Amino acid sequence: MPICILHTALLLFSLWAPAQTQSGVPRIIKFSGQLTNAADRGLNGVQGITFAIYSAPTGGAPLWQETQNVQLAAGRYTVHLGSARELPNQLFSSEEPRWLGVRLLQP
Repeated sequence: MPICILHTALLLFSLWAPAQTQSGVPRIIKFSGQLTNAADRGLNGVQGITFAIYSAPTGGAPLWQETQNVQLAAGRYTVHLGSARELPNQLFSSEEPRWLGVRLLQP
């Protein structure tokens, strides 16, 4: 079972994707990241990854989450958050910071 290290941290509050609802809340957010194993080698192939948005940097229940099958090339990937499960309108309406959690699902 490879141990993966997330090389990305993201404060989502300031990100606004082109696809937005009438209220200005993004429907889809483009996000890129990199996953490596314990030897710092990038993972390859299709992997299941769960993305979750939180209201605090540590702890607490996610405000939103979705799982996507993601193609990794040398650990790098790009996804469109909200493409598997819609981002709720109220997620960014409070103007409070949001944090993104990324978890690789193990086979």
